[in-house]
Amino acid sequence: MENFMSTSDNHCFVTGVDSNQQWMLPWWLENIQAYHSVEDIVICDFGMTKDWAEWASKRCNRFIRFPKLEATTWFYKPLALAKADYVKKCWIDLDCEIMENISDIFEYTQPDKIACANDPYHSWGCRWQTGVFAVENNSKLLEVWAHRCIGQTNRGDQEVLWDIVKDNDNYISQIPDEYNWLRRDVETKRKWTTPPKVIHWTGDAGKAIIKEKIEK
Repeated sequence: MENFMSTSDNHCFVTGVDSNQQWMLPWWLENIQAYHSVEDIVICDFGMTKDWAEWASKRCNRFIRFPKLEATTWFYKPLALAKADYVKKCWIDLDCEIMENISDIFEYTQPDKIACANDPYHSWGCRWQTGVFAVENNSKLLEVWAHRCIGQTNRGDQEVLWDIVKDNDNYISQIPDEYNWLRRDVETKRKWTTPPKVIHWTGDAGKAIIKEKIEK
């Protein structure tokens, strides 16, 4: 079942929520809505509790329910973006802190490509980070990625994408790192050219930081 009330037929931001992560949703929504009033917000229910799903459905432009997935729900990410019926669409993980308006991220989308930022920290060289990524319409690449994720051929959606694109950089449109500034960037005090627009608080350490921010 979908709840759909659109303010923009062109651009949207998408996230997905299960019962383990739903506690971060009000924080995520507050941050993104503070800086964006034109683009639609799409929330995908990856297994929220009934009360949380009802709450979320009233606070977005489109609410999409997915069948419960036995595997980790991040495998739904490319499929969720494919189901969002917009021209340009950007996925943002729930553990990402939106610091300012990022509408210009859509300038980096290209047909038949995935727009995402570099990951300099991956343990075995998976180059592209999928906490924040954007696409223009749907493409064969997005379809293949979604299909392989449901087939669960690797440990996570990012690694599945890497298996597809690692031999062909033409599949990727690189976005600047400030759109997906990683927790490790903060911890190592990595220098930036442009201040971070989105900080991705990855892992258990990142969730602890988010919890502190919520409780303040």
